[in-house]
Amino acid sequence: MNPLTRLNAAVIGRLLRYLPDRQQMGVVIDSIHRDQVGQHVLFELWRSRARRGESPLEDAGLSVYSQSDEDGVLLAIFSAIGFTDRRLVDLGCGTPRNSNAANLLCNWGFTGLLADGDEASTRESQRFYQSSRDTCLYPPIVKNAWIMTVFSS
Repeated sequence: MNPLTRLNAAVIGRLLRYLPDRQQMGVVIDSIHRDQVGQHVLFELWRSRARRGESPLEDAGLSVYSQSDEDGVLLAIFSAIGFTDRRLVDLGCGTPRNSNAANLLCNWGFTGLLADGDEASTRESQRFYQSSRDTCLYPPIVKNAWIMTVFSS
């Protein structure tokens, strides 16, 4: 483990000692969940729950880019099973405003392939990921294609 990772883990570990349960935090969590640091604190909280045998899916509702609470549900699942290579595929990606993948791409270092049949949606996604400070160096591949043609080209 590199020194920066150890330092990050130590700081988050110390922060977690002072955090009450999710239900007691209420408004505090709702105000910090959209930034990367807040998400990492929640991730570590959910991971510690999973290690104790508790479900990290309880109160995992979090919407940063997704329409509903998919961002939180995905993070809670990853807190229990871990990350591997941080690659994703999103078929029918739509726009980043309602995307299940945008939070992982922008805040968690994922990369991948996004495809949608709507040309306007793919143009908007390309512009968003190419101009975002978090994805501009390695933007995901965005294809304007129907599902059957994505993998044939």
